[in-house]
Amino acid sequence: MKEYRYPLYNSTLITKTFFIKELRKYRKINVYLPSTYDGVKRFPVIYMFDSQNLFLHDLSYIKHAWNVENAIENSIKAKESEGYIVVGVYTSKDRLNEYAPCSYLPDLKIKGKIKGEKMMYFYTHELKDYIDKNYLTLSDTKNTFLAGSSCGGNMSLFGILEYPNIYGGAGVFSIASSILSNDFKDYIRDMSLSKVHKIYYYIGGEEGYTEDNSESEEILKEAIYVKELLETKGVEIKYTYDESKKHNEYTWEEYFPEFITFISEDRNV
Repeated sequence: MKEYRYPLYNSTLITKTFFIKELRKYRKINVYLPSTYDGVKRFPVIYMFDSQNLFLHDLSYIKHAWNVENAIENSIKAKESEGYIVVGVYTSKDRLNEYAPCSYLPDLKIKGKIKGEKMMYFYTHELKDYIDKNYLTLSDTKNTFLAGSSCGGNMSLFGILEYPNIYGGAGVFSIASSILSNDFKDYIRDMSLSKVHKIYYYIGGEEGYTEDNSESEEILKEAIYVKELLETKGVEIKYTYDESKKHNEYTWEEYFPEFITFISEDRNV
């Protein structure tokens, strides 16, 4: 286990290796303890995907992280919240399968088995149990959240739909709508949520994966369709669209604080 102290905030980032029973794999996880974590008070928890991209620039895919710690500490400073514990799991080369709750479009020709259900089971029944036993958490539904981007956004949405009694909110950033099959849309249509659930739903105008962003219009169309499906559930949604933003960590860093503000509203933590 390694600990990194943020001198600016006097907060702590813990990195350790965790065994995922469902996948029979070892994986690094991060646990961020806010500056207000004093060993007495209990905190809400945000469970996130692609943790290598969340905290430290040199580990990030594009060498720029979300700087999650800044959003949390600025929320504390602004007295929006008393802070959040953030738990992230590193991804692997098998990311597309591990972050697939349902089948993808067939033209992707993804090899291997879909593992999204197993990954979400791990988050909900293994990882959450460990965090609740070893840290001072508020473990009830209204204080337990998911967040992620792209395929991690797919998983965050899947998680709150699959386990609505566990997760009270989700941050869905740049959902990978262009690779979702009708299976997932049917799944959303069939599942139930309520007004007690909060979903932050962000999409950019230049989400395309190619250099000319030629597919961005179709991606936006599909993302809006998914949002409209969610709106039929009566869930509280904050929808943010920025036509100038691309599909990357710079964007998600910019809008993550808005997610924190949204889930902190009307709550006594």
